[in-house]
Amino acid sequence: MTFSKSMTRLILFVFIFSAALMMCSLSNPAMAAGGPGTYDNSIGGSGDSGNMQDEIDRIHPGNITIQDNAKPEEQKAPAKKEKPAKESKPVQVQQQKTESVRPDMVKAQSAPVKQSPVEPAAVKTVSQPKAQTVQIDKSSVKKGLTLRFLGETLQFSEKPVAIVKGKVYISANDPDFKRFFDKMGLTYSWMSFSGRFFVYMRTGSIKWDTKTNKATVGDKEVSVPETVRADFGEDYIPLDSLAELLNLDVTGGSGVLDIKPRMSIASEISGEQKTLNILFTAASELKYTAQYQANPPSLRLKIPGAGYRKAMDKLFVEGVEIRINNSVDKDNLFVTVEFPPHWRGEIAPGGNKNEIAVRMKPNISYAWGAKNEVLNSIKVAENGNQVYALFETSNKVNYYWAYDQDEGVLYLDVPLCKTAARSMINGYKSGVIKKMEVVELQPDGVDITRIRIDLQPGAAFMIGPPEKQKGHAFALLVGPGSEISSPSPAVGGSGTIIMASGDESGIIVIDPGHGGSDPGACNGGMGLREKDITLDISRRLAGILSKNGWKVYLTRNTDTDLTYPGSPDRDELQARADVANRLNASAFISIHCNASVSNGLRGSSYHWCKEIDRELAKSVEGCLGTNIGTSEKGSRRDRFYVLSHTKVPAVLVETAFLSNSQDASILGSEEYRQKIAEQLAKAISDFVRNSNMAKKNRNDQGE
Repeated sequence: MTFSKSMTRLILFVFIFSAALMMCSLSNPAMAAGGPGTYDNSIGGSGDSGNMQDEIDRIHPGNITIQDNAKPEEQKAPAKKEKPAKESKPVQVQQQKTESVRPDMVKAQSAPVKQSPVEPAAVKTVSQPKAQTVQIDKSSVKKGLTLRFLGETLQFSEKPVAIVKGKVYISANDPDFKRFFDKMGLTYSWMSFSGRFFVYMRTGSIKWDTKTNKATVGDKEVSVPETVRADFGEDYIPLDSLAELLNLDVTGGSGVLDIKPRMSIASEISGEQKTLNILFTAASELKYTAQYQANPPSLRLKIPGAGYRKAMDKLFVEGVEIRINNSVDKDNLFVTVEFPPHWRGEIAPGGNKNEIAVRMKPNISYAWGAKNEVLNSIKVAENGNQVYALFETSNKVNYYWAYDQDEGVLYLDVPLCKTAARSMINGYKSGVIKKMEVVELQPDGVDITRIRIDLQPGAAFMIGPPEKQKGHAFALLVGPGSEISSPSPAVGGSGTIIMASGDESGIIVIDPGHGGSDPGACNGGMGLREKDITLDISRRLAGILSKNGWKVYLTRNTDTDLTYPGSPDRDELQARADVANRLNASAFISIHCNASVSNGLRGSSYHWCKEIDRELAKSVEGCLGTNIGTSEKGSRRDRFYVLSHTKVPAVLVETAFLSNSQDASILGSEEYRQKIAEQLAKAISDFVRNSNMAKKNRNDQGE
């Protein structure tokens, strides 16, 4: 009897103790869920994080921690509606101001990212519903996927891969998913509970709400085409959508995909010296090799492992021509940056590994003139739909223009010139001009005044010497395309007009033969192309003539077609003749190199067509030949298109034979190209001066 009472008491004690434990568990949901503050790891993987959005928004890239400091006694209180937490200030990364000329290539700004108020915290229960996601059919789940990325192979073999309608979905729990981000130097967070995906970068962050398929990249909101899918205990991230947000290119198939960081292009003015930089950026490190070429001034980049949005592209950034080839080699991206003659470029040292910064430097060898001239005034007058701008300078200057036809932006640069006229024009706009502004640049301490004119759609322009102006000035006329015609070099590319308002009266047009898609004659053994040689001689010739006071125009001043690549020869040649005809030039000189199937032929020759050409041909005949170390072949009459279709005195000069090794050595020498320019400049100046004198005598005699 005593034993039975003791057993009864023991059983009763155990029952009461068990009931007490159960009541305690029910009164503390956090303990029932596994203890206070429990959550799955949400950095570099998947898991329920509860309401951690307020903590995530405070994360600083590169120093990421998540804390849950909720105390058990705070969670025992009954659930009640709370006010949204105060919005925290986002971390802002310092960045130079970007001036971009193409909206699709604007460098990501470091503007604060707009954040929604943090959702009210809720008491944790035993189970929480996940964000709505699309379920994956079991038959679509595969094993294994190979990603080749930045020289590394990621297998994605530890977790299943899903293929749905040709789209690839990868598990956020796969270790290679984290390695993928580590390779790019980025940190991410997948919040499985709220369906939000965060990526932290140097220039800002990406916030992707997979419930709404909306994402914020920097301060720009974008739509995401594919949503996250879930099943079999995995969260599947759509690879295409992720790649688009990270600016990556994905190619390949059959279980093997190649991923490349997609390069984008922007520009900025940086530093106290107001230096122009062209920026090539990507989501991961950009390695490169660079080769500089002096003639024409250009920089050639070979970037392994980088992608681009097009197989081939040609664009203008700040008046600089950029050509991109993404098709010739699947492992390398090739970029050519070709500068106007008064600029050259170099790779800026240091900086961000995800960026190649090309610093624009003054190319003084083509910036003829005295230092520190001044742009004294800009006078603007409107006449109906047309705008006439007169730029008055303190002395003789050279100016260059480049036209971005895609964006309708005209750049006018005046090297070795300060400005006193900035306030006169900044902010000006009209029916044909969106905006006109003056920017003062000073790279390497060299003064360059830049005038940027944003044209309205359908507007055209003309640049040249004013019709009636004493002193030193050049003029710009802007109007509807139906009323005026832009200069031919502006069609499909950039061009330059070089002018010095001097005492000499006469307009000289120089035509560098071939160019762009037409290389002309070539000497492969010596690496010489006619189009490069003729351009260099023409630039040198223009520099000498303009310095001596002549008004000089070039039909092209970069390696470009006047019309468009692959255009019929007749159209291209007519565009060159049109420049001289429209300006009513005093002389037109087309510069060429000769070639023959017989490599023994050598010498200089001069060609004319019309009777008005004869005297010009006589003036230049004999100026080269023995003076440059080759033979003299004399002048002859030929019906070359640019001669027969110009209405002014014209001559075509074959400087020497590229097919002859001795002549090719002369043409490949900068010293001899300078000598060719000097000899031609003297002969042409004599002809125009004598023509002017003869015309004056006829006028005096009343003829």
